[in-house]
Amino acid sequence: MAQILAHQEIYQQLSKNMANKKLFPVLLFFGPSGVGKRLVAKTLIQDLFCKTNNHCGTCAVCQKIERDEFESLHTLKPDGKFIKVEAVRDLLQKLTLQNLH
Repeated sequence: MAQILAHQEIYQQLSKNMANKKLFPVLLFFGPSGVGKRLVAKTLIQDLFCKTNNHCGTCAVCQKIERDEFESLHTLKPDGKFIKVEAVRDLLQKLTLQNLH
């Protein structure tokens, strides 16, 4: 896992909240491309679910997270310059259906 540099303070605060069980059930990361949002999000998810509790990057869970196949990590990517409204609606529908199971 790459080292978090640009958002170290944010990552540390979210990690602290997670350790104190005060992390929100949904986190939205947004901003310009290439600033490290995805790295922070994936590292936090690995902190929560890694089998070694150390976001090892090698266990099955960490590998799923790296491949964007982990069921608790949802990523919306822009189609051109913006994320389409329909993509947001599709994600909301998917999340609603997941909560019903």
